[in-house]
Amino acid sequence: MSMENGRPWRATSYEMAKPLPKKVREGRICKYSPLEWFFPEKGLKPIGKELCQICPVVVDCLEFALDNEELFGVWGGYTKNERRKERQNRRNRTIAN
Repeated sequence: MSMENGRPWRATSYEMAKPLPKKVREGRICKYSPLEWFFPEKGLKPIGKELCQICPVVVDCLEFALDNEELFGVWGGYTKNERRKERQNRRNRTIAN
């Protein structure tokens, strides 16, 4: 994902990504952290997950990522694979109910 005019672009479609909700944008503790912590090179550990553990808006951040199908990086303390599993778990719970 890259930035253009302060808003991220989706690498897969070249569309503007939806902006973060105000609560997440203002409350996140990662705002001044290096992007590499949340979007690491392949094979490197996403060390930004540790910040998510103490972030006051971690749940809102995760919900934003799930609702917007964020494909890359750490959001709400979850990697892309963990978010994929969480989406599947939620679908399964919905079907079961």
